[in-house]
Amino acid sequence: MARIRWSWGLAVFVLTALFLLSNHLLIRGRAVGVWDADTQFFPYQVLVADSARAGRFLYWDPWSNAGLPVFGDPQVGLLSPVNRALGLLAGGTSAGFVLYWLAMWWLGGLGLLGLARHLGAPPWGGLAVALGFLFCGVYTGNAEHTSWITGFSFLPLVLWRLDAALCARTLRPAAEAGALWGLGALSGYPGFTILTGTLAALWALGRRMGGGCPAAAEGGDPEARPALPFVAAALGLVLLVGLLVLWPVYFAFLYEGAGTHSRVGPLPRDVAVEGNALHPGALATLASPYLVRLKDRHRSSLWPYTDVSMCSVYAGAAIPALALTALWHRPRDRWRWWLAALAVLALACALGHNLPLRGWIYDAVYPTRFFRHSAIFRAYFLFLLSVLALLGARDLAAASREPDRRGWRRLLAAAAGTAAGAAAVFGAFLLSGWSQGASARAASVGSLHVVWAWLGICLAALAGRAGTARALLAPALLATVAGGDALLTGVLSRNTMIDVYHEERWQNLDRRHSAALDLRSFRREACASMPRTEPCTVPTMDQLITKVPVFHSDATADHDFHLALVDRPGLRDFAIGTERLWFAEEVALAAPTAEAFTAFLERSEALGAVPLVVHSREQMLDPREAGPGANPEIGALPPAQKISARLLTYKPEELTFEVDSPADGWLLVTDRWARSWRAEIDGAPSPLYGGNFLFRALPVSAGRRRVRLTYEPFGFPAWIAVSWGTLAAVALTSTASAWRRRRASS
Repeated sequence: MARIRWSWGLAVFVLTALFLLSNHLLIRGRAVGVWDADTQFFPYQVLVADSARAGRFLYWDPWSNAGLPVFGDPQVGLLSPVNRALGLLAGGTSAGFVLYWLAMWWLGGLGLLGLARHLGAPPWGGLAVALGFLFCGVYTGNAEHTSWITGFSFLPLVLWRLDAALCARTLRPAAEAGALWGLGALSGYPGFTILTGTLAALWALGRRMGGGCPAAAEGGDPEARPALPFVAAALGLVLLVGLLVLWPVYFAFLYEGAGTHSRVGPLPRDVAVEGNALHPGALATLASPYLVRLKDRHRSSLWPYTDVSMCSVYAGAAIPALALTALWHRPRDRWRWWLAALAVLALACALGHNLPLRGWIYDAVYPTRFFRHSAIFRAYFLFLLSVLALLGARDLAAASREPDRRGWRRLLAAAAGTAAGAAAVFGAFLLSGWSQGASARAASVGSLHVVWAWLGICLAALAGRAGTARALLAPALLATVAGGDALLTGVLSRNTMIDVYHEERWQNLDRRHSAALDLRSFRREACASMPRTEPCTVPTMDQLITKVPVFHSDATADHDFHLALVDRPGLRDFAIGTERLWFAEEVALAAPTAEAFTAFLERSEALGAVPLVVHSREQMLDPREAGPGANPEIGALPPAQKISARLLTYKPEELTFEVDSPADGWLLVTDRWARSWRAEIDGAPSPLYGGNFLFRALPVSAGRRRVRLTYEPFGFPAWIAVSWGTLAAVALTSTASAWRRRRASS
């Protein structure tokens, strides 16, 4: 071990090997993802793969909730070249989803190694920190949320390239940072997109105030600070390039989502601040991931308002010890204290309503009003702690060449202190009532993990302090301890990552998979659930795999009126089955407000059938500004009649059919309304209204009519060309620059 020649290639190899070993059950098909990975993100990636292999961009999802503008959901990834490339490679299978899932996860560790090299950390130090980062509480806790994994994994890449621009005072890496930020946004959770952009600005401000650039990385000068105009130019370029890349998805989310789902506007303050906040008691998970297993067993009583997926802040034993060493070794380094202050700020925001900071940020930073889950801020605490740990590893590499070995002595003191605290916390939980009835095997593995991780880091520091030939063992010992820490963390965290008991479910879905993107009939089921029960107790997104349309699923975009219809079988039934077209001679025009919906429900109950209420385009887009919603005519409406039609074409973005209208009146098509749907009757344009608060309605005259509905989202596919063209331009420019540098150096 003492003669290992450390290199960055070796660090990448060891990181990858341990990561694959930890996830061998998923790779071998012996396990499936839990919770949202199973019910949402696996089907989403299958849909991406099917559209990629068909050579089509899908704008509309006719299979979910009577239709949704799916390309405007950032978490689906339909417009991400990364998702599409992996989908094209692997196809719409569970194995393809596992490939995408693990690739995005592994990318975070690779990005941290790149940042480590840039910051001047040694390969063994970068490996130790990257292992802790790759198995930290965000990855192991939020493994089910692949959009979170994607957003978090792009974070170190974005900050690495931004810091390279600031330290070398050249704008090309800033363009790369913007491209990476936008690329992550195309399939990442929007909260990460917003917060990563905010952290990038704060990072640049810290470099301006504190300097501290790595001397050996890309022309960095440890004494120099980037000038304020250059900082502004770099951040402006990051913002410009990033917005060009992410524009198609976020434009579609805001523009196409208006009037279609309720995720468009900002969340109420209490929902954003209190939703899934980190319980102060959950900070105990810094000691061991075993405590998350106890939380999973006592969900309603242990840290009650924090979801089990959001409560872990574990980052390995090496990272907190190295971070403390970094602050201790250079107590006057303003850059390090700036990072520490940002880490504390992120942790305080994660605590949500326990402290006022999250509320202040909600008020001051408008984009933060659009996401809930205050615990997301803990991801930035763990990342910043990892950056400090990289600086601590750099200090240790320098201290190894000094006779007094002060850096290793400081690491020993920091490791001993953190180990004592972790052991005390773990012991208290092990002896408490929370562990009663817990698995004895899990408790044994948890105890082994605490001894290995926390005692191991102390032994590595002790070896480095020795000042003899044994000191050569210290880097290898530190990396070995981090590797064992990561593997044991993976074992202890399986309950929040994988399910080893229901792998046949994914095998069955692979057998039922249909790659067809065109529909063959009007047939729609009530729901996709697991298992199939009535009512839909556990909704899924399986319909994206089987391509059987449903009225209720686990889609991320929802609407209050839709949920209300789902809960009322009598009203839900008029939008399912094979005959879903309705006709009425008499209708009421009303804005889709809560008052009008209540009147609609009361009239439906009185009739024992469904009347027809229509809404203008303006009313659908903004009910509050479109006039009164409580039309008294609703209370006198007759029931609508079911009407048969001959289906001609049913594609995601086109529906064409022939219908015999018994009189002049209105036709209700029980597919969801959106602003970019257009109507033609017998080849002539026709106005398209909203109908019954969710669907499409249009006036028709008596006789046989040919109705054609098409979805033509504004600006597409031109916006995709701009996004992908920007990515290609940055990639080609960076590749050409790297080639010129290599040629010049040779």
